[in-house]
Amino acid sequence: MKNTSSLPNRRTWLAALTPRKSWVRAHLIATVMTVALAAGAQEPFPSTGDSKVPKEASETKELTTLTPLVEELRWLKAEKVMITTVSKRLEDPFRSAAAVSVITSDEIRRSGARSIPEALRLAPGLSVASMDANKWAISSRGFNNRFADKLLILIDGRSVYTPTMSGVFWDVQDYLLEDIDRIEVVHGPGGTLWGANAVNGVINIITKHSANTTGSYFTGGYGTEHQGFGSFRYGTQVKEDVFARGYFKYRNHDEGQGGSDGWDMMQGGFRTDWYLNDVAELMVKADVYYASLSHLQPLPQIVPGASPFPSPAHLAIPIIRETYDDFGANLIARYEREYSEDSELVIQAYFDRTDRSELYFDSARDTYDLDIQHRVSLPYNQNLMYGVEYRYFPDYYRTTRFPRPSPSIQRRADGRRSADFFRTIFSCSKITSG
Repeated sequence: MKNTSSLPNRRTWLAALTPRKSWVRAHLIATVMTVALAAGAQEPFPSTGDSKVPKEASETKELTTLTPLVEELRWLKAEKVMITTVSKRLEDPFRSAAAVSVITSDEIRRSGARSIPEALRLAPGLSVASMDANKWAISSRGFNNRFADKLLILIDGRSVYTPTMSGVFWDVQDYLLEDIDRIEVVHGPGGTLWGANAVNGVINIITKHSANTTGSYFTGGYGTEHQGFGSFRYGTQVKEDVFARGYFKYRNHDEGQGGSDGWDMMQGGFRTDWYLNDVAELMVKADVYYASLSHLQPLPQIVPGASPFPSPAHLAIPIIRETYDDFGANLIARYEREYSEDSELVIQAYFDRTDRSELYFDSARDTYDLDIQHRVSLPYNQNLMYGVEYRYFPDYYRTTRFPRPSPSIQRRADGRRSADFFRTIFSCSKITSG
């Protein structure tokens, strides 16, 4: 009798020869994606040439064979967006050396966002929280708070970072959303090119060219919470190579129930673009704003007559309703000259003035910044970018207005003028495939 203990069972043998269902499913999905990509890369309609097939018949056959996946791939290919924040040069986001999210102007318009923080909710990986009607906490990679100091915020290359509290006051970072071209969000460190505060990422808000905003634009409305808002913009072609636009925006946000967080703000500005010649361009842009905000402010103090080491029972924390004003203005100029496809020079200078009369931040600051960068092409498919930046921001802290300032506030209550300096020298070498 033949020993069959060493022979495999028929079911076991068939199972060994039969692929697993998951492998079959993955193989089918890969095949469908390959065919779809190949179909999406072809022309929408084949060239008729000497073919005897009528054009209408070929178009009908092509349209009937399209799948939703192919149509979506074609749409993604048509919506190609170029970025500049990762390497400070124009490049494809899919070829950049960083994880980048781009919020386009159409996405902002279709989302219904009414402010820049609301538009940033469209970017994956960002933590955007509304603390009340006029305060926002925005950060990347967690650890979110009102003054997140590891995320660099730029508006047309101008840093809106506040060295007073190591963060950004989002209540005064506003713009006409229809004039925003795109918002580039770089996830991950960017300190090599952008310096301080770019530890967890960079957010660069880029406005549209004046040539793309000619004509008139007006919007307005009224509601129970947004009690009156409106904006107006007018753009024109001044000369053959000169374009300009101006805008004005106003909003009035009601206080929440028991929140005392009203928000009243108006802002205006202009932007002008000159084509100096075929390879050089000059941009000048300015904004000015005024805001009146309210909030509830705690005033920690020790009850008179208490012991030097009071217990919690001797502590009183009164809360007051504070209304304060915020004023600011900025002026930015940028000169760009392209020497070749791989060589360009960019010179940017801006002035920024902020004056905030809040209880704990009663101060004024002026910022002067000059940034020069040059990019050249090197042998063996390499690009070298180098530059220098100088920033000078004197600030003035006025005498605090509450009765008994804490020691940390009292040290800055003498009205002294201080000055800080910021210098950055950066260089970057990137290998590109030739």
